[in-house]
Amino acid sequence: MRISKSSDVLKKKKKKKKKKKKKKKKKKKKKKKKKKKEEEEEEEEEEEEEKEEEDEGEEAADLGFKQEEEKEEEKEGELRGRGEEGVKKSIFC
Repeated sequence: MRISKSSDVLKKKKKKKKKKKKKKKKKKKKKKKKKKKEEEEEEEEEEEEEKEEEDEGEEAADLGFKQEEEKEEEKEGELRGRGEEGVKKSIFC
């Protein structure tokens, strides 16, 4: 023969099951939030690294550009100096 359980016992079991389900849901939500947060942090770090690399590249380009300008100025100065000397020589001759 089968022994029937009282409705109180059945209600308690249902409550326990619901509590377990809620706990599981909360844990899943926490895990998702944590995972999402970590991914966002990783993305931010990658963006910062990219910005730093771009800044370094720009600085190197600026240095190279400045060096090229200085070389051009030196060449122009040399040409001007030669031209003036040539003019002076021709005037004195």
